[in-house]
Amino acid sequence: MPTASTGRTLAFIALLSSAIAVGRFGFSPATAEAASAIDITSTIDAATHAIEANQFGQADALLRGVLEDEPDHSGAATLLHELYSSHGKALPVDEDAIQRSLDALGRDYRRTETNHFVILSNADRKWTRQRAALLERAHHQFTRVMRQLQLETTPPQTKMQCVLIADHGDYQHFASLHDRVEAPWVAGYYASLSNRIVMYDDATGPTFAHLSQQLGDLDGKADEAAMIAIDARRAGERDYARAAADHARYLDTLAASERKRIEKVLREVSDAKAVHEATHQVSFNCGLQSRSHQYPFWLTEGLATCFEPPDPRKSFGPDIASDSREAEWDRVMKDNTIRPVRQLVSLVGLDHAHDNDEAAALYAESYALFRYLFRYERDSLAAYFRDIQREPAGRISARRHLEMFTKRFGDPDALERQWMRQEQR
Repeated sequence: MPTASTGRTLAFIALLSSAIAVGRFGFSPATAEAASAIDITSTIDAATHAIEANQFGQADALLRGVLEDEPDHSGAATLLHELYSSHGKALPVDEDAIQRSLDALGRDYRRTETNHFVILSNADRKWTRQRAALLERAHHQFTRVMRQLQLETTPPQTKMQCVLIADHGDYQHFASLHDRVEAPWVAGYYASLSNRIVMYDDATGPTFAHLSQQLGDLDGKADEAAMIAIDARRAGERDYARAAADHARYLDTLAASERKRIEKVLREVSDAKAVHEATHQVSFNCGLQSRSHQYPFWLTEGLATCFEPPDPRKSFGPDIASDSREAEWDRVMKDNTIRPVRQLVSLVGLDHAHDNDEAAALYAESYALFRYLFRYERDSLAAYFRDIQREPAGRISARRHLEMFTKRFGDPDALERQWMRQEQR
């Protein structure tokens, strides 16, 4: 039977599950070459003339060239945004990429477009519309946080792709065959090589299917008690009938309460997963991270976990606490399973995690470290993102990751002591 702690437990399990796969980042060969030096002033002038001549494709290419050279050139970023907001130009769609996904998915997938996303879905239409709205909401909040970091965002080169699969089994088959994601607990992921988000409807997953079965059993027991009450009443056993009827009403009330609780958890889990994966995709397509570079685990996952919304209707991001992540971080501190910062900032994946509990602790610590640095070392955090972007494309050694972190934040051991003192307050 579901218990009162079902919601809290499931929230953590599902939020962890939605995040584990995203450590599997590859590198995009198309973006791996370093940008050549350009004359920025003349390039922006040429882009301005191209806009005036309604040659929007040429203007887009010129402005992106400037931003590859100087990611935070405000003039180029402003012109590029205006190209898509003030001049009526819509983001293009990579139709070849969409068709490759459709060929892999099979029939019966509907296409939905928003300002920044193309969504392929065979799931419930209402749920699909809600996911579409959440993706756009994640993009909006990401832009808000980039302003706080004083970094420039860019429109994605094409609309970003999201695949929504109704059935959990179909999702697992697609993930394994086409994106090499095989962990059975992974509930959603962003694959940087194919540059798409893939998720399934959590209501069809094993965790919630099991809970639905438990609720069905509870409904059955309530019906059985009601029938016993009827039989007892017919037999003249009034006290027994009254007790059986009271028990039936209790079970009905309990089932209704647990059903409402589980529906709330399901909604929260599904929303957090969608925003988490959208944050990865937006970050790698809108100017903060580069698909041609390798980032440390704590930075990529700390960013995404910080965006998991307590309430997607309100602002969310690293300036607003996530109740579920805060609770898990409290458990990590209580259990004293904190990874030394010197080690954490050098990790590029979960290869060193021996089990799910250790992985969960790494996610929680990454969340907490990112929030701390966003609050107290915001300028250094922004510069650190750009430092990685200026590195040669491809893999970065653990030693180099440690060097770059130390350059911006000082000695990791000293920072850890300061951080823990703040946490203890």
